[in-house]
Amino acid sequence: MMTIAHSGLHIRSGRLEERLSGTGPEARFLLEAVLRMAVLGDRWNGKKNDLARRLRLAKKFVSVGVDDLVSAGSLIRRSAETEQKRGRPAISYEVSGEVLDSLKRLESPFSALFDDLFLGPERPFDISQRKSEGFWEEENINGAMRKNPLNACNRLLLAVLLDHSNDVGLVTDVSNSDLQQMTGLNANRVRNRLSILIEQGVIRFHAPGFASARFPGGKIKSSYVLNGQFLKFSANRPKCELYSPDGSHTSRAEWMMFEGKGRGSHIKFKVSKEIMLSVWLLLHRLVALVLSRRRTNAFVELSEDVYELIAATLRAGLSSKADREDFSELCRDLGWWVVDLANRYIDHYSIEGVEEGGQVAVLPYDKHHLILVRVSAQSMDKGS
Repeated sequence: MMTIAHSGLHIRSGRLEERLSGTGPEARFLLEAVLRMAVLGDRWNGKKNDLARRLRLAKKFVSVGVDDLVSAGSLIRRSAETEQKRGRPAISYEVSGEVLDSLKRLESPFSALFDDLFLGPERPFDISQRKSEGFWEEENINGAMRKNPLNACNRLLLAVLLDHSNDVGLVTDVSNSDLQQMTGLNANRVRNRLSILIEQGVIRFHAPGFASARFPGGKIKSSYVLNGQFLKFSANRPKCELYSPDGSHTSRAEWMMFEGKGRGSHIKFKVSKEIMLSVWLLLHRLVALVLSRRRTNAFVELSEDVYELIAATLRAGLSSKADREDFSELCRDLGWWVVDLANRYIDHYSIEGVEEGGQVAVLPYDKHHLILVRVSAQSMDKGS
């Protein structure tokens, strides 16, 4: 089972995640909603229709979710005793004592946004009132979301992606099967709802995962870049410095690795052009790590430290290490490219050394452009 430390969602924590195994998205959305209500001092105890009205959800959606939660032992079904013997007894529901006993406030930079996603109606987020500046100027999704507000299942999927997001909206190492497990959506529904989030601009960029025997575990999972507007809701919203000497906010990605020029021809993958986007994004994740560890203004040198950083990153989350000879060769091939790209960006953008605790992020703007963002240590110290 995939787990993540310090999750900001109740349904992703410990025993609750196990309880919800086999339940659908309706149960997961409703349980997260009623637990967030309880944390805010509003403990729900009532009928299905009452909950549907409070959350502005379809009665069928709530009915399916409540029944699943009763079966999972997270909700208790009670029948009211009445003196009248005619008609059915009134049925009400409440969160089980065992679930409430383990309930606590979860710390997440997106706590306020999670409350909005699960407790708010199906409406666009109020981002028009937020001040736009720098990196966020071109990120405007209000129009698309007014036409097609996110329904409950789409909000659940977005919440899971946000729960895996870093300070600049990059979500990595999350496969479609992981999303199925965490949301209760089946494979087709995950794909369809990801397409909706991409179409509405909620997900700005998606690099699909791919299989390759050269990588530990035999595959690289999908990566996503979320719309920067959502990071305005973050309590840890980073103070960013955008490297954009030409004023265009973007830097043309050079595809010579895929054209077989130079040393890049040594890195061979039998995959489609779309999958190569994932390889390109992986390279720039590594470039970002190297630039974030650079404390001086000097160019980056190809060293054992770089190889070890790449190896550790590729092994992350795996139970077994990959110390085969071909893996070491892969790390060295990637190391050459990472250092070459890092130094190109240092030269082109005049990137200075990063202070302790700061970082440089490299994000795809679209399929052919990249954004380099420097995140200050001051914003990182707020609890990222």
